[in-house]
Amino acid sequence: MTTRNVAKISVCVFLLLGGKGLFAQDVRKGFESLFGAEAARAASTPATADDAEFAARLLSAVTAARDYPALQALLYEKAYEFGSRGAEGYATAAAALEGLMLARPEDAARWEEKYLDVLQLRYTYDKSRDKSALGGELLSRMIAVADRKARAAQATDALALYRKAAALDATLKSDRKSEIQAGMKDAIARQAVERRLATIQKKFEADPANVQARMDLILFHVVQLDNPAEAARLADVTVGELLQTYLPLAARPVDQIQAPACLELAQWYESLAASADAFGKAVVLARARDYYERFLALHQANDMDQLKAKVALERASKTLAALEPAKPEDARGKWFSLLASPDRMTGWGVGWESTAARNKPVRCSGGVVTLDGYYILYHSRQEKNMAVRARVNLVNPGGGAVLCVRCGSKGRYSAIFSGQGQFRVGKMVGEGGGQFENLRHGRSEKPIDNACEMVFAAVGKKLVLYADGEKVIETEDDSLTSGSAGIGASRAEVQFRDLQMMVPPEGWTLK
Repeated sequence: MTTRNVAKISVCVFLLLGGKGLFAQDVRKGFESLFGAEAARAASTPATADDAEFAARLLSAVTAARDYPALQALLYEKAYEFGSRGAEGYATAAAALEGLMLARPEDAARWEEKYLDVLQLRYTYDKSRDKSALGGELLSRMIAVADRKARAAQATDALALYRKAAALDATLKSDRKSEIQAGMKDAIARQAVERRLATIQKKFEADPANVQARMDLILFHVVQLDNPAEAARLADVTVGELLQTYLPLAARPVDQIQAPACLELAQWYESLAASADAFGKAVVLARARDYYERFLALHQANDMDQLKAKVALERASKTLAALEPAKPEDARGKWFSLLASPDRMTGWGVGWESTAARNKPVRCSGGVVTLDGYYILYHSRQEKNMAVRARVNLVNPGGGAVLCVRCGSKGRYSAIFSGQGQFRVGKMVGEGGGQFENLRHGRSEKPIDNACEMVFAAVGKKLVLYADGEKVIETEDDSLTSGSAGIGASRAEVQFRDLQMMVPPEGWTLK
């Protein structure tokens, strides 16, 4: 984009949001003033090449509007609108939708659906990229959206997506068949749960004064759907003081609950398991485990409450382990999620944090983990060979997004993405911050701005980093022989989506 156009955008932004111009507070009128003539010309022709060119210009203008979210979101939206009109613009449309998911998180599900549609179009019609790479990206997204739909009580839609994913997996000869089959099995179970919900909901709506019907609906939301917020909305004086007290607390994030309340909630959730079926038992015991863990982290006194919580935590964990079927992570060479829940980071701990970062807590919501400042988080699972992958986004470029392998007391291997296609792999020696040793730099040949899918693997003595399916760095080091997966932010705000791990066999390469 020319300097003149960037300056023009800056002036327009000033008029829109900070100045005294005609269009102050009206972003759409400002957009029309700046781009209306070009938009009309592009829309008036049957050809799609000019739409794609216009979409690319709109996307490039986003940087100039960085400090003005409303205008930035509109530029993304229009770039998607024009880019999606033909194969030449599909890549731009996809990039714009990724931006929209971040700029308008309240509508992220809507943009994600459209993103999946654009990926399908690219896979079918776009000849500019390797078809297998596009297929792999489409498959990953399809599974991720199906997983989220299943968790959001949309099991029928999830099952339809899993079936599409199974067909694509067979075409690609991918390695995710067992993962897809597990998802389908879970979606079928959730369908049965949703049918039961419809029956209970209908009974309650027919007679809202029926206390038993209200209680049944409340407990169904708590036990089967893990949705205490909806249960709290339904609670009134007829359901008793205990539910009126516990439900609003349970609706809050676990890390916002103080120690005494954590212990009470843990015991309450564990008590609900006695009358629950296997599906509900897994839900409430997972909740109980989280609260027991939180209580033990906060309660340092060596007293009877601590002892009871330790015993209860072990009991709940053992019961959960017996309930859970074999998971994809039990099979070597299969990707599995590192988030047990889309809104909780069970099994993760802080490996390192800067003093400033302590005032910016880790956020996990809707399957997106957000770190801000200088953080390194470690997962609890230990392996020798390991690969970790995630779609990463640098919200405020200037620092780096970090994926780590073989994290432990001796150090960790880190892959760092600093934006604009720039990557490096290094070794951190020692605990916490340690001393960083650069091993190799790399640059993607593909146009990558501030978001991409990273895959970082340690297999034997080889360290390999992929960006959007392209190998950008390969080096060797065998001083760290095992450890856990990790993610981090290096002086930046970073978002991680679709966070997964694999235990690859010797000689593994990304397909």
